[in-house]
Amino acid sequence: MRGRALAFIAITVAIAVAVTPLSSQILPQSPSFEGISIKPDVSPQPNLYMQFTPSLIRLGLSTMDVIRYAYSVRDFQIIGSPSWLSSKIYVIEAKTEGTMAQKLAMMSPEDREAQSKLLLQSLLADRFGLKIHRQAKDVPSFDLIVAKPGRLRASQTDCNSGRYTPSPEAPGKLQAASCLAINGHGHIAGLDMPISQLAGFLTFDLQQTVTDKTGLAGHYDIILDWAPDPTQTPVTQPGAPYPQADPSGPSLQTALEEQLGMKLVSTKTAANFIVIDHIEPPTEN
Repeated sequence: MRGRALAFIAITVAIAVAVTPLSSQILPQSPSFEGISIKPDVSPQPNLYMQFTPSLIRLGLSTMDVIRYAYSVRDFQIIGSPSWLSSKIYVIEAKTEGTMAQKLAMMSPEDREAQSKLLLQSLLADRFGLKIHRQAKDVPSFDLIVAKPGRLRASQTDCNSGRYTPSPEAPGKLQAASCLAINGHGHIAGLDMPISQLAGFLTFDLQQTVTDKTGLAGHYDIILDWAPDPTQTPVTQPGAPYPQADPSGPSLQTALEEQLGMKLVSTKTAANFIVIDHIEPPTEN
């Protein structure tokens, strides 16, 4: 399977499937850490980052960012969150216990990611006092389908090789596409992108689930520019550039059809929500 660099892995993780509602969750046999350091980032412009190795987790994120990644949900799937979850950035360093670090080193990337999420859930419960329960709801969503075949540009780049040529398309675009896929305000760009990743970006932008129903299995070079709804608060990936979108540009639906030959069709789908029963500012080291 071809890999690719992502601007921020926590944002594009697929939405978790709906599950039977549970009582307040306490992780059984929660993974443990040898040591955890949590400090508020008081710098004027905090750097946002997420770094994982088998022996160490390093984060510079808001608590909301950590919850999103740990539970594979997006903002609209989190109920009952206090405002400080998004407004305060914390620098977190957590050293995994020796046996766990050895196990992580032997895991596949997929299994390591799943275990890292359990580690973060354990950290949130231990140091932030997080208690949740789950709910499944049918919510408005979109299917992404092909509207005008032939408009997509099949990628000639394999981002997994580490060698690529920047897209020659339109130098006037907000940002040239590259293997570092970007999801900014009214702008998506990337080389060698599967359509499932585009659907994930659109889910984040719209804060509603977008499901890839195109049937397209290839990888594509994508540049998509549109005028975001001015009544919406900008939602961008932490660490992603924040380009100034053209307010006279097309709507997202029009841009999808004209630029990529796709469209969004309204539907409903089951989504997994987490309800925050309790959370508090972390104990610091």
